Amino acid sequence: MLEVAGARVELGDTVAVDDVDLHVPTGEITAVLGPSGCGKSTLLRAVAGVEPLVAGTVAWDGSDLSRVPTHRRGFALMFQDGQLFDHLTVARNIGYGLRNRTDRPAAGRRERRARVAELLDLVGLEGYADRLPRTLSGGERQRVALARCLAARPRLVLLDEPLSALDATLRERLATDLRRILRESGTTALLVTHDQEEAFALADRLAVMRRGRIVQEGSTRQVWSAPVDEEAARFLGFTRIFAGEAATTLSGGTARRLAVRPSALRAGAEGDLTGTVLAATATPDGTRLLVEVDGVGEADATGPAGWSPAIGDPVRMRVAEAGTAPLAEG
Repeated sequence: MLEVAGARVELGDTVAVDDVDLHVPTGEITAVLGPSGCGKSTLLRAVAGVEPLVAGTVAWDGSDLSRVPTHRRGFALMFQDGQLFDHLTVARNIGYGLRNRTDRPAAGRRERRARVAELLDLVGLEGYADRLPRTLSGGERQRVALARCLAARPRLVLLDEPLSALDATLRERLATDLRRILRESGTTALLVTHDQEEAFALADRLAVMRRGRIVQEGSTRQVWSAPVDEEAARFLGFTRIFAGEAATTLSGGTARRLAVRPSALRAGAEGDLTGTVLAATATPDGTRLLVEVDGVGEADATGPAGWSPAIGDPVRMRVAEAGTAPLAEG
C-alpha cells in the first residue's frame, strides 16, 4: 500500500501540495481528480521522488521512501505522451527497462524476450514487436508505453493524464483497455487527471483535489453519489444546485439542498413533475432539454432520441435518483 502523509511541496513561493494525506490500497487503481493547476501532477512527481517534500512522508508498506531516490523506489511513471524512443522498435522500447535497472540485476536476453512477448499479448499488440513508434496510432503508442512501465513488474505505476492526448472516441475505448490491463497484471496504480469520465472509467477509488489539498477521498461510487460540497459537485458534473422548496420537490422531501446532473431529469410521457420546454437539442443519445419545471425553476433534462418538442410545449418529468446528490446545508 502507498501511504502519503502530510505531504507538502513548494514550487518557489507557491505551495503546490499542502498537507496531503492519500492512501492507495495494493492491487487497486486510485485517481486524483482535479482541475488544471490544483497540484495533482506535482503530487504524482512527489510520490515518484522527482519533486522533494518540504514536509510529510511517502511510504510503501510502512517503509518511508522520502529519502529514497526515484530509481530505487520500484515505481514506474507513464506520461500523457508516452515518451517512447522513436529510434527503437516496440520490442526494444518495452524491454528497455529490463536492461537498464539499478534496483535489481538486469534480465538476460531470453528472459527479456519472454517478458516482452508476454506484455505484447497483454496489451493486445501481438505482431507489433518490430514496428517503430512512428508507425503506430496514438492509442497503440500508449499501450506500448504502459507495457514498458509494466515490464519490470513495478510495485506501483504512476500515470500522468494518460489519455489526455487522444481524441474522445479513442480515449473512451483505451480507458476500458487500460483498466483491464492493470487489473490482469495485478498492478497497483495511481493516476492524476482533470477528466471525470477518465477517472470513473479507470479507478476503483477517487481523491478530489483542489488548491493543493485533497478535499474528498473514497470509492468511485461514494464520491460520485455524495460530493463533499457544492464546489466538488459542480466539478463532478452536477450542473444545477437547488435549495429550499425546489430541492425538496425534486428529492421527494428528503433534501434541502440538492445537486442535479443533466441526466437526472427524464422527460417523456410520464412523471410526477410538470413543466415547459424552453429549448431542445437533438443528439444521437437523446434530446437535451432546458425546461421550466413547475415549482422548481430552470433545469436541464433529457428526453428520448428522435423526440422534437417545440419551445413552449408542456412536458412531464421524473427524477432519476442516480443523477442527484444531497448536499449539506450552507
